[in-house]
This record gives sequence, C-alpha cells and structure tokens, in this order.
Amino acid sequence: MAAPLSQFLAHPEKWLPKFNPDTGILAKEHINNFMLLVNLKGVTEEDAVVRLFPYTFQGAAGPWYFSLPLGSIISWNIFQQ
Repeated sequence: MAAPLSQFLAHPEKWLPKFNPDTGILAKEHINNFMLLVNLKGVTEEDAVVRLFPYTFQGAAGPWYFSLPLGSIISWNIFQQ
C-alpha cells in the first residue's frame, strides 16, 4: 500500500531527482528518472505529478519553467513535449 499523497507533497525535495541543464543530463532522461520515482512512490494522480515536477528544477531550469505563460501546460503529456 502506498503512503498518503500528502506525505510526498510535504517534502518532495527529499526524494525527487534534480534537473540542472548545465550538468549535461538530457531532459528526456530526467523525465524518465522522475517518472520512475513517482511511480515507485505510488503517486498516480496526474495533477500531483505536475505539481511535483517543478521541485526537481535547479539552475536555469527553474526560471525557464516559471517564465512559461500561465495555463500553457494543461497536461503532463503536453509538458513532456
């Protein structure tokens, strides 16, 4: 049985992989690592996955994400593209 979702949302920085584009990791590889951990933790709700993902950003990835127009990401599939 998976732990309650609230447990993961309280401290996502403790278990989520980090993405810094300056380190050379490919975005696709980071997304795969992220999804693997999210699935292992039992987080299946798409809205929770989307809310957790920004906690993985470091370096230039954070400002890029927060500069996107509000409402431009309407699903996880669109975000992956």
